[in-house]
Amino acid sequence: TKISLGIRLDAIRRTGFSNLTAASEPIMDYLAVKVPNWSKGQAKRLGTRRQAKGQIVAFGRSLESALMKAIESMTNERIDSMLTQFLNIDDFQLEENL
Repeated sequence: TKISLGIRLDAIRRTGFSNLTAASEPIMDYLAVKVPNWSKGQAKRLGTRRQAKGQIVAFGRSLESALMKAIESMTNERIDSMLTQFLNIDDFQLEENL
């Protein structure tokens, strides 16, 4: 509405940022990760016929955080059981498995 009233972009202040105006470029400090969601009933081997039943999109400030958000939002029993195995491992066992 401010633009329709004739106010220039460099005169419009962005809320929350005292030194930025509407003419400044937005700050992109996040990234998105898109992960396929595979069907449980299909074979575990990836081939030409295997298709994803959907996809998960997660946003984060780093690749690690976005990927972990995507993994956490999956409802795959195999991944859930795999992650619960690592909850009770101490640091020594973790280093041995690497």
